[in-house]
Amino acid sequence: MSRIDNIKEWFESYVASFCKEEADFTAKVLLKKKHTLLVLENIINLAKSIDLDQDNSELAECCAILHDVGRFEQVKRYNSFSDSKTINHALLGVEIIEELNVLKEYSEEEKALILSAIEKHNMLEIPKISNADEEILVKLLRDADKLDIYRVVTSYYTELKRNSNQGIELELPDKPAITKKIYDSLMKEKAVNYKYLETLADFKLLQMSWVFDINFKKSYKIIYDKDYINTIYETMSKTDEVIEVHRKVKIFLENNL
Repeated sequence: MSRIDNIKEWFESYVASFCKEEADFTAKVLLKKKHTLLVLENIINLAKSIDLDQDNSELAECCAILHDVGRFEQVKRYNSFSDSKTINHALLGVEIIEELNVLKEYSEEEKALILSAIEKHNMLEIPKISNADEEILVKLLRDADKLDIYRVVTSYYTELKRNSNQGIELELPDKPAITKKIYDSLMKEKAVNYKYLETLADFKLLQMSWVFDINFKKSYKIIYDKDYINTIYETMSKTDEVIEVHRKVKIFLENNL
């Protein structure tokens, strides 16, 4: 088998080890497994759109498969996916990957690239990166991840008979109030920091703000074609602030198509 096939096999086995608990817990594990597999599809699609070479495309696939490995241990320990209330799942994932020697078939240089992308995939902003290969992997993973989270949240928000899912809502109260720091970040065309979240409305605005942190034209087109921003907007109370933010995000998105 190829290296990437071995990584996929390891991932399947690792996730299966968490599916021996009660049904609610297993459902959370399987939610993240599905997310991982769709992030993998996204990253393959994005890599093709920029004609990424075969070696780096394989590294990108590896990043996608392993990017949320920390989520499974996180929910086992804390019964929560909220990093702000528990632990940084990206750093936990890096720790698990190193401890279990998951990347034993990869060179030290390749390991460094993969672990860097995983470590940075959930940062508020991408730090300055001097290595071109590292930068492209980080950007691909961040876009691929966001694209699938958009799928998850918009599907959830539009369910006809929606039961509250605290794993998706990050245990935030479903109130229309918007935190000023979040509104200010959006009006400055900056991604919103999770630490400022106080309500579900804040979280929805944070999701809208991701358009300011997208890196590839293909990603913008997917967001536009899937109508993710308008779908989120339609689930919100139409306050003046929400209308203003939506207009700014929509214009930004259209200008980057």
